[in-house]
Amino acid sequence: MTLAAALYHVWQERNKAIFEKTRKQLDVIVRLIIQEVFARDSMVQRLASILQEVNFYPM
Repeated sequence: MTLAAALYHVWQERNKAIFEKTRKQLDVIVRLIIQEVFARDSMVQRLASILQEVNFYPM
């Protein structure tokens, strides 16, 4: 998941640099990657707990 997020944001910044002539600082890109990974992980954990509560989660 982390690799996919990193590749997505790097590719997105590459396209912005080429086509829009804009750039973000490296620390901003790293912060975006960390936030996305954290958000997706918390969504997965929340979904797993909800499915366990309704006894529908395959184990």
